[in-house]
Amino acid sequence: MQKLRNVARLLGTAAVVGAMLPGLAGAQLSITFYNSFPATAPSPTAPFAGGSVLCTASAAGSATGIVLDFSNAALVNSLCGAGASARINNGMSFGARITGSFSVASTGMYNANIDTDDGDVLTIDGVTQNSAWFTKGGGPGAVSLNLVSGTNPFTLDYFQGPCCGAFINITVGSGITVTPPTPPTTSTPEPATFALMAGGLAGVGVVARRRRSA
Repeated sequence: MQKLRNVARLLGTAAVVGAMLPGLAGAQLSITFYNSFPATAPSPTAPFAGGSVLCTASAAGSATGIVLDFSNAALVNSLCGAGASARINNGMSFGARITGSFSVASTGMYNANIDTDDGDVLTIDGVTQNSAWFTKGGGPGAVSLNLVSGTNPFTLDYFQGPCCGAFINITVGSGITVTPPTPPTTSTPEPATFALMAGGLAGVGVVARRRRSA
């Protein structure tokens, strides 16, 4: 009984710590910041050709979209650590790759509004659905997203110019929720494979015992 109480205390402490750490509790987006950005729109399936990595972060988005204001020093420092806002702000050039998922109940066309300063490319399930990789003060505005039932992994590539705003505002329409990135798939041996492995190990043990007794 005492062990159960101790476990409960540990779980409660972990929950409090998780809630206190910025960008970890309820994280829905994974972000990698780069010290520069490629001149042309990058391929989401290839490494971001934007120089060295400045930092990686997890951001708690909302069910209705993505709001990131990089001129907000407190936000940037909460994502990447104290002092990060000196390099990631509206007066510096930098790039970012953001990953997450759009989840929907049924296959179809859905509405969203994209407003970024500066460039952006949105790719969903490996298909580019919006590209505006150029310096701009906002927009491009309303877009239609072709989504399939379930989870639709997306990549949003972004760059800041270096002047004068630096933000990402994406509002998704009815029926879409922003969910965490899809974890990488790992191959798990099937039950028959486990049984074969167990049988092989048992056989090795029997041979070893026979050799010792011989």
